[in-house]
Amino acid sequence: MLTADLRPLTADKRAMRKEQMFIGSVFALICLAAVWHGRWLVAHTPKGQGLARRLGEAKAVWLVRGVFAAGAVFGALLAADVIRPVQW
Repeated sequence: MLTADLRPLTADKRAMRKEQMFIGSVFALICLAAVWHGRWLVAHTPKGQGLARRLGEAKAVWLVRGVFAAGAVFGALLAADVIRPVQW
């Protein structure tokens, strides 16, 4: 069962949340840019060209877009504090 932690945040945790929010937002934006440029990535990068040879161009573009869309969702969830980084 998940419960909310209602204790006040320490300065370290507030700083970490700001950093987590920044990293998640930037990661999501970069992934969204990659989704937008999926066709270019397949056509102009060695890894993309290899995928296009193996899967065909249309499937390779969808695969690249899907992977980066999943990254954008992950970044957004990280920024929203749904996913939390491991703390040692």
